[in-house]
Amino acid sequence: MKKELVLLLVAGAFFSLAHGFGSLKGRAPGTNELYVPLWLKTLDAKVTISDQIAVTFVDQVFVNTAASTKEGIFDFTLPEGSTVVQLALWINGKRQVAIPMEKTQATSQYDNSVRLSVDPALLTSLGNNEYQVNVYPLNAAGDSLAQRRIDFTYATPLKKISDTAAYFFQLMTANLSSQPPVRTSLSISVDAQDTIAGITAPGFSATELGITRNSAKSYTLMYGAENAYATKDLALAIAGTHSSRLRFTAATYVPGLDTTLSFDSTETASYFALWCTAPTPVSQTVKPREAVFVVDASYSMTGTKFTQLTLSLKHALGLLSPTDRFNIIAFNTTSKSFQPGLVAATPTNISLALAFLQTVQTRGITNANGPIKQAMASNWSVGAGHAIFLLTDGYANWPIRMSASQMIDTLTAANTAGARLFSVAMNDDADQTFLSLLSSQNDGALVTLTAADTAQGGLTATLEQLLYPLLYDIKLNVAGANAYDVYPATLPPLPDGGQLSVLGRYLQPGAHQVILSGKRDNAVVAETLSTALPVPKINYRSIPRVWAAAKVDYLLDQIRLLGEQPELKQGVITLGLKYGIVTPYTSLLVLETQPSPNNTSIIDKTNRNEIKTMQLAAENGRSTGLVRIRYAIPTAGGLRNVSLKIYNLRGDLLREIANHVSAGGWYFVNWDSKNGRGETLGAGTYILVLEAGNQRMAASIRLVR
Repeated sequence: MKKELVLLLVAGAFFSLAHGFGSLKGRAPGTNELYVPLWLKTLDAKVTISDQIAVTFVDQVFVNTAASTKEGIFDFTLPEGSTVVQLALWINGKRQVAIPMEKTQATSQYDNSVRLSVDPALLTSLGNNEYQVNVYPLNAAGDSLAQRRIDFTYATPLKKISDTAAYFFQLMTANLSSQPPVRTSLSISVDAQDTIAGITAPGFSATELGITRNSAKSYTLMYGAENAYATKDLALAIAGTHSSRLRFTAATYVPGLDTTLSFDSTETASYFALWCTAPTPVSQTVKPREAVFVVDASYSMTGTKFTQLTLSLKHALGLLSPTDRFNIIAFNTTSKSFQPGLVAATPTNISLALAFLQTVQTRGITNANGPIKQAMASNWSVGAGHAIFLLTDGYANWPIRMSASQMIDTLTAANTAGARLFSVAMNDDADQTFLSLLSSQNDGALVTLTAADTAQGGLTATLEQLLYPLLYDIKLNVAGANAYDVYPATLPPLPDGGQLSVLGRYLQPGAHQVILSGKRDNAVVAETLSTALPVPKINYRSIPRVWAAAKVDYLLDQIRLLGEQPELKQGVITLGLKYGIVTPYTSLLVLETQPSPNNTSIIDKTNRNEIKTMQLAAENGRSTGLVRIRYAIPTAGGLRNVSLKIYNLRGDLLREIANHVSAGGWYFVNWDSKNGRGETLGAGTYILVLEAGNQRMAASIRLVR
């Protein structure tokens, strides 16, 4: 493959994003007023890349410059495959880390807190690697709460093509707000087990981005700016050394070595990540190829998208030799074919095919069922390599009277010649679940491109790579490790210069053989290499959450295919809560009511209404184990000593939860359901007693286990 096409495929999509690290906006809560921009005051990021897992920490301060209180909305998109692993909101100079909870519960608590004028932050998933953070309140300009600080961390498995891995950071801040950031900083450390041949950042000069080589396996990079917009995003190409043979790289996490992770104490099995990298041959020698291109000509493809598709097909057809054969089927509501069957890839036929594409009109819906079935029934030759390329930007599972699973089963059964089907999603909005499952059931794979990446050559490079021989029908076995829960569940084909990324769990440590087998041109291929599990010296603490995210993706695919079955949904929820990751059913929530471990009460600074009577209420948080207690001290009467205590029904004092001085106001405290000796109390009814000066009131709370 040509070097420039490799670079386009590795990094081209990353330059296509136009809005940097999301958009900052705000509006009055509970209204439908138009959003107004919020000022991104500072952006500081720190990235640690260990082999092919990048952990990115982003710390931001944003400011409401308007004359009224706003709820902040921060939308951002992360690179493909990324997993948000932590969210924190800074309150009164202290960092409050979000806790995972079911999405409906988190949203309800956030909404209730907004109505009560508390300090919450909520992180939810919008799908397609898009996330939204809601922060409240952003008080009017000049108030201390007009400025808010939020940070979050996400992990990204990096892809490698032709020995080059790519990392992308949305650095651009231009057009995000009317004022430039006071400070923008980015530091990156890169470490690997193998030699790093070099790191490049297209578009950045040496004065803009300092790249330092610390050793053959370690680099650091620095970027900084003050009172200025960053006008471009950062795409790093991390080049490894070339090898003429398939090679494996492993990374592991062993529970018990890092007790700061909440799930660590309950784990016995270890985690592994395994990367299988195929060599790029010096020359391509292939047997005759036969390819049918099934191209989307629906209304959404109108304009530059279909023009780029035509240019990419022109390049792909030019890679075929006269001994190869091809056909093109264009579809929308109906379909039309270049030829009734496969024809030789002669210059004359290729010219006629390109002329045929010029006659195709983009209109109607994405009705791909018949055209795919027609492609599968092509006049295939014995002994040739058979491939179908489905190129679409929408939902290809029409007609709607047929479910996605029925259509996949029907098409797979029709593929009697065993043609491999490769789907190329030319838009993030395409039905990637359906396309991925359809392709994997037919010994193919899904490649997803953004619309902008398609226009910048990503489709051309993708077709070039897929046209060459691949290793398919792949099986991977880590002999003796007792590996399980390995994802992806069905391994995609491995092209020359490509890479497989596999995540899983294992029970047996030691030196193990990794056996990779598959087929290439219908011939069986097998490679055996050795690896140590765990990897010596390094414990990759991000791997458990990356693995959990891969399992969540698998379960979500099953839900989209089979429907929202209770056990599948609960599996996603369980993983989201256990590993603290954002899913369609779980969110991360910060409330100011989450105090430090000494159970210090936090006052609601924004509720300035007069309080005439003492009030006390408690809410049992079944999923978190915390009891949320909200109480009010009358604003008249001067300073008073305040205490909040918990008793059993016999009247025995179990614990003093809070003790402070107050001149009145609303307070919040989270009680961890433990007595004064640190013992967790059992299920039952208990009595809360609130005292302020000579006033006293009580309320009951029932703990549920």
